[in-house]
Amino acid sequence: YLAEMQQQLQGFSNDAVSSRQFIWMMSQTLEVRKFVHVITDPEKSSNVSTALDNWQEIVVPLMDTLPKGSVHGDFNEQNILVTAAEGTENQPQPTYTVTGVIDFGDVSVSCYVFDLSIAVMAMLTMVNRTDLAASVIAGYCSRRPLLQEEWDVLWECVCGRLCVSLVMGAYSHSKDPGNSYLLTTSKVGWTALQSLLKEGKNSILQQWRTRAEAQAQE
Repeated sequence: YLAEMQQQLQGFSNDAVSSRQFIWMMSQTLEVRKFVHVITDPEKSSNVSTALDNWQEIVVPLMDTLPKGSVHGDFNEQNILVTAAEGTENQPQPTYTVTGVIDFGDVSVSCYVFDLSIAVMAMLTMVNRTDLAASVIAGYCSRRPLLQEEWDVLWECVCGRLCVSLVMGAYSHSKDPGNSYLLTTSKVGWTALQSLLKEGKNSILQQWRTRAEAQAQE
């Protein structure tokens, strides 16, 4: 659905959207370094630094060449509307169909792979399972196959988005301690980031690409 939405938005042009710049835009990922001081756990802080260094080394040099367009900017489980498929409503595990997307408050012109990485991160912060993240990627690729240069940065993009969500969540919570929603990502996110870094780029990408290629042949 995300890939289809990106395709539908091709050609859409709006000066307000194309000129937007804010910290949650993935092109601004390195700006989160200004707030890393709120992470007091040495291991967590080290993981963030590693992921951001990877972003700077791998993503930044390619950012201007990656395919771009209008993107949703916050494609996660809280912004997706689904309906149980006819005949499955009363089953223990209904089959759901995406019927819409809400919250276009973060829409901008950005790299398509950034939008995908946001969706992948959302899956990983619900359940830290890279195989389920692979299913998200495979579904996307069934509608819009990734270019090689997009595969080359996907792992760094997912790690980078995790860093932004974790650090900005912690920073915002330090300013508003009563708002537990701000720590939603941290419940699973720190473990997910550590797992991605520990398993490494090559292993993760092989798993993701294998799943995408298998679905393409179905």
